[in-house]
Amino acid sequence: MLKTIKIFFSISLLLAGLNLFAQNNTSSPYSQFGIGDIVKKGFGQNYAMGGTGIGMRSSFNQNNINPASLSSLSIQRFKFQIGLKNQTTKFESSNGKKTSNDVNLDYISMWFRVSNWWYSSFSINPYSNVGYNILDSQNYPSIGNVETYFIGSGGINQFNWSNSFQISKHFSMGINASYLLGSLNQTRTVIFVDNIYSINSQSEKDININDFYLNYGIQYYNKLNADYSYALGLTFDNKTEINVKKSILSGSTYGTFTNSIYDNLLIDTLENTKDQKDSFTIPTNLGFGFSVSKNEKFIISADYTTQDWSSTKFLGRSDSLVNSNSFKFGIEYTPKWNSINYAYKRFHYRFGGHYSNTYLNVYNEQLKDYGISFGLGIPLRKTNTLINLSFELGQRGTLDNNLIKETYGILRLNFSFSDIWFIKRKFD
Repeated sequence: MLKTIKIFFSISLLLAGLNLFAQNNTSSPYSQFGIGDIVKKGFGQNYAMGGTGIGMRSSFNQNNINPASLSSLSIQRFKFQIGLKNQTTKFESSNGKKTSNDVNLDYISMWFRVSNWWYSSFSINPYSNVGYNILDSQNYPSIGNVETYFIGSGGINQFNWSNSFQISKHFSMGINASYLLGSLNQTRTVIFVDNIYSINSQSEKDININDFYLNYGIQYYNKLNADYSYALGLTFDNKTEINVKKSILSGSTYGTFTNSIYDNLLIDTLENTKDQKDSFTIPTNLGFGFSVSKNEKFIISADYTTQDWSSTKFLGRSDSLVNSNSFKFGIEYTPKWNSINYAYKRFHYRFGGHYSNTYLNVYNEQLKDYGISFGLGIPLRKTNTLINLSFELGQRGTLDNNLIKETYGILRLNFSFSDIWFIKRKFD
C-alpha cells in the first residue's frame, strides 16, 4: 500500500510539473473570450459515452462528473488513473483553412476508501486553456494598412479533493473542493504598416488565478427488478467569485512582427500596473442525469446541464457570454465480463453523443458544439489494469457572420491501475 502511494505522488508531481503547467492545450481563436476554453469533465468511460456521468455508477471506473458516484467503486480497491489526450482541429473561415494538433496530459487521479461510509479522491486536471494568435488587417484611406495582432496563452489548472458519503443503502452525496491555479497572458499589438509617421502600440495583460471553489452532487440508486438497476443524479455548482491579480503594461512601441513574434522596443509607457486585485465569476451550474443498467452487461445514460453565464463578469466585462446548456447520452455494452476463453467478450464497447449551446455569443450568433464518441474499455485481468480508449469527432462554430468553424477529432488514452486494500494477508 505504501509503495502504491509513493508511486502515485512521484508520478503526479513529475507530470504536473513537466506537462500540466507548461503547455498551450488549445489553438482555438474562441479561447480569447472569458477564461478561455473550459475543459469538459470526465475520465475514460465518460468520454466514450458522450460525456455522461451525473447519474452513472460503476464498480470499476472512477467518475469525476458527480462526486457522489465515488461510493460505487469496490470498497477493497485503491485506484490510480492517468489520461492522455491528442486533439486535431481544422479551422475554417472565409479567409482559408488551418489545422493544428495539440498533445497533452488530460488528468491524473487516485481513489480510495476512508471508512465504510466515506470514499475520497484526489485529482489534477486542466480547468480552462488559452491559446490563440489572431491577425485583424484593415485598410484606411488616410493611413493605409493597419494590422492588429491578438495573442493569448496560458490556462487554469484544477486540484480536486472529492468526497462521497454513503448516507443510506440507496443514497449517497458528494462534495468536491477545487483549488484553481494558473495564469493567462493576453497581448494586443497595433502596427501601422504603411505610415512611417504613426507610432505602434502594444498592451500586455498578465492574469494570475489562485482561489478555491466547491461543487456538490447526490445520487439515488435502486433495483427495478432482479436484473435491472437505475440511478438518478444531480450536480450543483454555486455561484463563486474567484480572486485574481492582474498586471498591465501598455505604451507606444517601435518594431516589426516576424513569425508571430513582435520584436519591439517600448518607447513610451502609458500604463504600468502590477498585481492589481480583480475577479471573475464561475456561475451557477445545475445538472441532471440518469442511467439504467443490466447487471454488468450494459448501461444506458443521459445528462442535461445548464449554466447561467449571461450575468458573469470577467475582469469587469461580460465578454460575449450567454446562458449555456447541453444534452448528452451514452451506451456501454459488455458481452461477458467474466469470460475466460475470449478476451474480446470482456471488452466494454461504448458509444455516445452530445449537443451543446455553448456560453459564447459572437456577432449575435450563439455557438453550437455537437459530436459523437465511441471507445473501448480493455481489462487486463492479471495486472488489475483497465485501458480505456476513446475517440470523439465534433464541430463547434459556424461560417455564418464571418465566424470560424472548428472540426475536431480527440483521441484519448486512459490507464486505470488497481490495488487491493483492507485484505488481511495469510502469509507475509
